[in-house]
Amino acid sequence: VLMRPDVTSGKFDKERWTRELKPILDTWEKLNQGPDLKKLDKGSPIHGSMEGPVASFLAQERLNAVLLMHVVKASLASLRRVLEGTSLLTSEVEKTAVAMLNHEVPVTW
Repeated sequence: VLMRPDVTSGKFDKERWTRELKPILDTWEKLNQGPDLKKLDKGSPIHGSMEGPVASFLAQERLNAVLLMHVVKASLASLRRVLEGTSLLTSEVEKTAVAMLNHEVPVTW
């Protein structure tokens, strides 16, 4: 079993972060080349007895999925800008990167 020591915050290693995180960023970008996230409806879910509880549940889950995709997209875009050198490293981006380097889901997601 391959094990790696936990990555801790404290030192920004651009080369290492780029080497280990760029494949994830590139994969996310390829997976989202289809419909633009801006075009996905973020409107309120269907409510009312005419649609029924199952339709309401599915509409709510769809809304939650779209909102989560927007959060992930913004988070990974910020990380990409830091790795490209066009943005400063913030504590939020650092926490996201450290979690990903540790093979964990970032808390903000």
